Amino acid sequence: MVMAIRSPMMGPPPPPPPPPPPAPRTDIAVDVRAPSGPHTVGQPGTWEIEVVNNGPQTAAAVNLSARRSGARADTLGAEVAQTGCRTGTAINCSLGDLAAGERRVIEVRLRPQEAERLTLSGEVTTSTTDTIAENNSDEDSIRPRLATVNVDVDTGERRLDPGEPTSVVTEIRTNGRPARDVSVCVRLPDVLTISRRGGARLRNGQACWQVDRVAANSTRRFRLRVRALGVSRARRVTVTAVVRGSGIRTRRARATVVVLPAQAPPVTG
Repeated sequence: MVMAIRSPMMGPPPPPPPPPPPAPRTDIAVDVRAPSGPHTVGQPGTWEIEVVNNGPQTAAAVNLSARRSGARADTLGAEVAQTGCRTGTAINCSLGDLAAGERRVIEVRLRPQEAERLTLSGEVTTSTTDTIAENNSDEDSIRPRLATVNVDVDTGERRLDPGEPTSVVTEIRTNGRPARDVSVCVRLPDVLTISRRGGARLRNGQACWQVDRVAANSTRRFRLRVRALGVSRARRVTVTAVVRGSGIRTRRARATVVVLPAQAPPVTG
């Protein structure tokens, strides 16, 4: 066997190269929070999506994507401080770099258009190695309801002589939820004519009021002043009030009144 003999002139062997530095690692997480209730069709609500970097290192090029599903809804906007978001059915926000412990909260405004379950889901990504993938997505849901609005109509008098005036009062009451874009219309029979419309607009034989919003558990009244016309014989007629609106189940109320004929003048002579 031939053995290599190292010359004393060659010196000690070189040290091994140092190991490469570890790749940056971090843990980003997302939390989706629905607005507090009650939730009503047509009423906008603000959702919060919180993105946090749990560390230990900076998360680079963080991006949030969110999407709504379920009930039809309008996206009214998404906001995050110093960062713009592209909105639509899908929402995308470029959050840039997040230092360890840093968090961003994105506010998303949605307006549900039907009484079905509405879900907002969010997913966050980063170009840095993420050590825990399970918390990179989250979602929350609401189930909006139709606003309940009751309506009553009262003609005041039950029997009217020709030319006699009376008031027609329509009252609406919201129950538990606010109502928006409320339309209240009163249809009068042809033997009653309006002498004072109380701010109503006259259209298609109806007197109508439009209200942008009625708070929950509140009452609004709408008043018409009317006068009976002459009739040849007594007539029982109906006054009909209808309330409609965005996210409101249509309700009707009716009241009856008897319009009397003119009394014959007394016979003299």
